[in-house]
Amino acid sequence: MLVWFSVLAAFGLFRPDHLLFIGFVAVVLAVGGRWGRVLLIDWSPFLLYTLVYDLMRVVTGTLRAKTVHVAGPYHLEHALFGWLGGGQIPSFALRDWADAHMTSPLKIGIDSASAALYVFHFIAPLLTMWALWYVADNRRLMYEYSITVAVLNVFALVTYMALPVAPPWYVRLYGLAPPPLERVAGAAGGLADLDQMLGIRLFGHIWGDLNANQFAAVPSLHGAYPLLGALFMWAAFGKTRRGLLWLLYPAAVWFAAVYLDHHYLIDLLAGAFYSAVAWLITDRLLLPRLFDRRLDFTLKIRPLFRRPWW
Repeated sequence: MLVWFSVLAAFGLFRPDHLLFIGFVAVVLAVGGRWGRVLLIDWSPFLLYTLVYDLMRVVTGTLRAKTVHVAGPYHLEHALFGWLGGGQIPSFALRDWADAHMTSPLKIGIDSASAALYVFHFIAPLLTMWALWYVADNRRLMYEYSITVAVLNVFALVTYMALPVAPPWYVRLYGLAPPPLERVAGAAGGLADLDQMLGIRLFGHIWGDLNANQFAAVPSLHGAYPLLGALFMWAAFGKTRRGLLWLLYPAAVWFAAVYLDHHYLIDLLAGAFYSAVAWLITDRLLLPRLFDRRLDFTLKIRPLFRRPWW
């Protein structure tokens, strides 16, 4: 963690939210006692990924492949799914509808719901981990989820560096020409409509200024995270027909990703494929051969919180 903050400080990239991260770890260590130590150990894969992804803002320009793929993904999307948009790719067809209904209450409602889903993406894994770790009190299932997400993230980061792909918003704004190596405007995609309606540059700041890599479209983690979260929540809480309602969440996020011009359908399918591979590696290799031998999965989390920390 010290190396992470030193690098960010050296490049002038230290932000106030980094202080919140330091404060969270410090408070957990100071007042958590045994549950605090267990929490940091159990959540370390996700926390480490957060640090590594944040460092992409430092290394993207030097380690990322110099060729950003623009035309190939667009043509593949058009060949596979152009029929869904009446001859256009689905994201362009949805954006044309949005442009034609700028003041429609339905459009404003879809924009708001899509934005909420997109922002929820950042905290959904944490809530899923908490639900599995504390509510279900199933430490092994939480580890299976956490390690699966960690493996998925590693594969995704390698792909982002080796195979940068332009999202549909870039093609819509700039055409099929390869982008310059520096950042370009418009990364908020359809979320810019909400910025315009609110009169503030919120989503443009998040996806434009804070985004570590504008050309990290494949695989789509907006496609992968909701699917993994829904499947693990179903495994923990919903092994009934009603448990299938968990799948409504990833379906909604997938729609939002396409509607907001942030992802092709092929990006989302790639996210699902990466998720399946990451889960197989975790379930068949990492858990039985590594973690099952070193961690006490019979440990119950809830009783740790009932003991006074003082």
